[in-house]
Amino acid sequence: MSAPDGAVKDKLQLQITEQIDNLNVAADIGLTRDTIDNHFDEAASALEEHFERLAGEVVPLGLHSFGQEKSHQDVVYTLLLQLGDAFIEHFELRQQSFGNSLMVI
Repeated sequence: MSAPDGAVKDKLQLQITEQIDNLNVAADIGLTRDTIDNHFDEAASALEEHFERLAGEVVPLGLHSFGQEKSHQDVVYTLLLQLGDAFIEHFELRQQSFGNSLMVI
């Protein structure tokens, strides 16, 4: 943690620790109470790495809304997210090869 020593750092550490407890994040990333309490810099690094992994994951849009029909465009975007960059790049290469004769979904 890069905050200077003192009351501000202590308060930030307490707030982060409370959120780790409230959200049960420690179990998700394998942190022990000892690490959180006695080696907070190590715990903060593990937490940061966890956030970076989460940020890198693709979560398809709208899959959490059951019972609501999605528009055609939303379904296409969701499928493209699930299929990933390799599919999109392949499609773009094919479109370049055939010119504009391929219809865009």
